[in-house]
Amino acid sequence: MSDQSPRRARIEPPKREIHPDFWRGALAGLMGGIAGSAAKLLVEQIIPPREEWKAAPPGLLAEKVAGHPLVKTDRGVAKRGIHWSFGPLIGAAYGAAVEYEPELTVRHGAAFGLGLTGISHKHLLPLLGMPAPADEEPRQERFREVASHVVYGVVTETVRKMIRGR
Repeated sequence: MSDQSPRRARIEPPKREIHPDFWRGALAGLMGGIAGSAAKLLVEQIIPPREEWKAAPPGLLAEKVAGHPLVKTDRGVAKRGIHWSFGPLIGAAYGAAVEYEPELTVRHGAAFGLGLTGISHKHLLPLLGMPAPADEEPRQERFREVASHVVYGVVTETVRKMIRGR
């Protein structure tokens, strides 16, 4: 008689095929974008991306839309409104895109955050006549801006992946 007990065959449940689902991906990305926006705001409280006297891009955009300078309290409300709209919407677009191109999650969302920095600060904002292109910003400001966007990307991807399970 052998001292070893017989090994039982391990029965694996059948793997189900995972099909892309635009709306579920968008919803997971939206939730991730909300969490990512909160994390980005927290990072910006700890490490402000620019000098206090410089206007933030969302505040400048709000003034551009309004067609006149805003008082400080109105600019703050508009800035938060844009921040809390833009972050989740971009997260939703990212979540939907990941459903069809899973490679977009490279580096746990850090690449998404870096790409977002490049697109928004090097192309979109200058097109809107906003702050100087990133090449003209002081290096420390560029680093802080990139860092906060990388945090946004990583948190957005982490939450999206937790919700979607992939």
